[in-house]
Formats: sequence, structure tokens, C-alpha cells
Amino acid sequence: MKSPRLNARTVLLILTEAFLMFGGMIVAVYVRLGTLDADFELIEKHGFYKAAFATLFILGAFYLYDLYDFVIMHDRRELVLRLIQALGLAWMALALAFYAVPALMIGRGVSVISLLIALGLMVAWRLSIHWLLGHPHIGERILIVGSGEMAVETAREALERRDAGYRIIGFTDNNPELLGKSLINPRVIGLTNNLVEIVKRENVDRIVVAMGERRGQFPVEQLLQLSLSGDV
Repeated sequence: MKSPRLNARTVLLILTEAFLMFGGMIVAVYVRLGTLDADFELIEKHGFYKAAFATLFILGAFYLYDLYDFVIMHDRRELVLRLIQALGLAWMALALAFYAVPALMIGRGVSVISLLIALGLMVAWRLSIHWLLGHPHIGERILIVGSGEMAVETAREALERRDAGYRIIGFTDNNPELLGKSLINPRVIGLTNNLVEIVKRENVDRIVVAMGERRGQFPVEQLLQLSLSGDV
């Protein structure tokens, strides 16, 4: 399990899924209990708080299965499999919680209906994201450090797999004469010595280092600074 970086896109994804799952549980309550009993369950028996509690369980399961890693999202089969596994884990954990503390349960039979609704919503939602990530103007903004053969080949592979959610914004190099030069389509957009400035200016999500570790040229300090600051 990798710890995804909480950039704005990841936070938006988490909040959207929290809203969808919470809403799905509320719908399940009304489907199972009817309007009058559902109102009583949600208001008088604190059902809204119980739904929020269950939503946190599901978000935790998604985190454990790396479902907030945008690299994982490009493989539809892997994505659906992990969704099913995560929801299954969350359902079992909630079942144990309900058994230990029955007061946490939102009405009898609601959990099964909410699981089915959540599965349908999440599969449809995540497949929609998968499609969106293939759009050339949407996806993870990648900066390639280097401009040699390794860097060009890395960019070419990423461009051939747009559904992985990668968007190559350009290359960096220490040679000022290469600034603005187009290598395959993305161009050299800055000097490697100005890596921190470039990352902030271009809103870079991920850096790919594709250059040799030559003394005085490899940007160790800047990469460490960016990593510690959480910028990439």
C-alpha cells in the first residue's frame, strides 16, 4: 500500500466519493424503511451520524486498496477488482462493528441494500474517471527531468498510454540552448537547476527523473526539497 499524496485532485475525489456513499446510504434507508420510518431512523435515531460513520469505514478501505492512487486507475479490470475487494472489506468490518455495538446499525436490512447501491455508484463513478483521465487535457501533470534518449522514450511511452492519466507537460535540461526545443511534442520548458520554480509554476503532480547521475547535474537537493514539502 502506497500513501497517496493529498493534492487538490485527490482531496476532491475523496470528498466526492464520501458524498456519493453517504447519499447512497440515505437512499438505501428510504428504500428499505419507507418515508416515515426512514425519517424517524435518520433524525430521531441519529441515522445521519451512523451513515457518516459507515462512510469513513469505506473510505478507509479504499485507502488500504490504493484506490486513491491515480496510477492504479488506468487499469479498468484492476480498478473494478479493487473496488469489489475494498467494499467487501468495509462491509465485513461494519458487520463486526454492528455486532459489537448494535446501536450503530441503520435499520435492519439497510446495510445490504446500501452495499449494492455503493457498488453500482462507485463502479460507474470510477469508470467515468477512467474515461476522463484519458482526455489529453485532463490527468496527472508529469515533468520529465532530462532531455536525452531515456527521457524521450519515457515521454513516448506515456503519450501512447493516455488512458493511464498521464499528461507530459515538458522536459528540463541544464543546457540553456535547449530551452523551448520540442523533443517529440512536449518541449524543454526550463533548466533543471530551477526545478522547484518550474514545479510550482506548472502545477506539476509528479516528476520522472530520466537522466544519468552525473556529478553536479543531478538535482538531489531540489528533489529532496520537493519531496519533503509534499509538492510532488
